[in-house]
Amino acid sequence: ANTNTNTNTIMATPSTRAAAAKTMAQLSATFFLLPSIPIAAWYYNANSDRQRQIQEVQTKVRIPNVQTIDDLMVEKCQPGDIVLFDRRCHKCAAGPMAAFSCLLGKQFLCDTNNTKSNGHRNGTSRKMVDIGQFEHVGIIVPGYNSTSSNASKLDPSNLLLLEATAGEGVVARPLLQRLEMSQSRTVLLLPLASPGEHRNENDNDDYYEPSPKTIKLQQHMNKGLIKFRDEWISASQKQNYTSSHSTLTLFGALGYAMNL
Repeated sequence: ANTNTNTNTIMATPSTRAAAAKTMAQLSATFFLLPSIPIAAWYYNANSDRQRQIQEVQTKVRIPNVQTIDDLMVEKCQPGDIVLFDRRCHKCAAGPMAAFSCLLGKQFLCDTNNTKSNGHRNGTSRKMVDIGQFEHVGIIVPGYNSTSSNASKLDPSNLLLLEATAGEGVVARPLLQRLEMSQSRTVLLLPLASPGEHRNENDNDDYYEPSPKTIKLQQHMNKGLIKFRDEWISASQKQNYTSSHSTLTLFGALGYAMNL
């Protein structure tokens, strides 16, 4: 009787192990699948919103002599200016990693508690961005190159925004189109002014005429920005920067938070 009992116990062991392995597999699948359901739903909604935004911009009816806020902003822009974006992280259609890196950037790099504006100026805040939650940046560059026509070179609205993105790497898009496509909470323009240059001091900039030295400096800077634009776009394509953008953003935010 004891022999039969031992034999039955030994024979039952493989089936017990198989059942345990099946249970663990089911638990593991549940553990990974359940969180992926809301992530997949969010990703679908984010992409749907982006496609609707693209469709809206492409089919936008432009009325002659009627300017939008984006049009007025582009009129104030010049090559070399910086544009800051306070993005809505849940609108990042490039993927979960892009949205997560956006959240970490705001948390570790931006003063989300507004300690500066609340009067806490005792130096306790180590945030890189003291005012606002601007965690994305772009630089305005000329939209022409050496082979462009003179009319294209003289057009002040022929501007591109050079920026590093998770979806396409380092890209340069038409400035007006980029602003219209943006779903950011706030967009801030930081104009670049050379010594002695007075920009945007009056409501009507038509009365301002830059000096010959300022014009010469602007022309020299435009050549440098065109070279800078082309080199970084080329480097991004060669090094496949798209796949590493979010990872670099994550490590950068974490490194800054740990004072590395």
